[in-house]
Amino acid sequence: YQPRNDLLKVYQERFVNSVNTANPASDFRHYFLDDYEANFQGVPVFIGEYHSPSSLRQEEDLRQIMRQSMNSSSLLLGISFFEFQVRYDKGGEEMKFGTFGLGDRPVVAFEVSHRPYSAWCLQPAMEATGTALLSDIVTKVFRGPGIRPEQLCPR
Repeated sequence: YQPRNDLLKVYQERFVNSVNTANPASDFRHYFLDDYEANFQGVPVFIGEYHSPSSLRQEEDLRQIMRQSMNSSSLLLGISFFEFQVRYDKGGEEMKFGTFGLGDRPVVAFEVSHRPYSAWCLQPAMEATGTALLSDIVTKVFRGPGIRPEQLCPR
């Protein structure tokens, strides 16, 4: 048997790996990235789910992980902030991850396969210290336009 393709070359040239973490940025390099960069030279990685909800300094934590991804010598390409909506169905510690929770009323009713559902308005979630909206922190660090809370739950 003679292989027709160099699978190692294909992997190194065409693949991007991902990892999920709830560790703070200050731990990420030590616990993951140093070993990853030593063993996967040339294969970029991104964090598919990043959020350390127990961090008491959410903005600084997010800025720190972004600095790591902007370092041109790092294989870390970037992050996707986790998670858009609070997971009420999971409960417990999982409920700390949502950027938005459900508001106090539905905004539209709809059907899927003849079953009725409601889409609820959204309420911005607070970060761990209760002093800032998580969506405001993400907006600020990513330099986005943001959203006003009244746009999430219109009357």
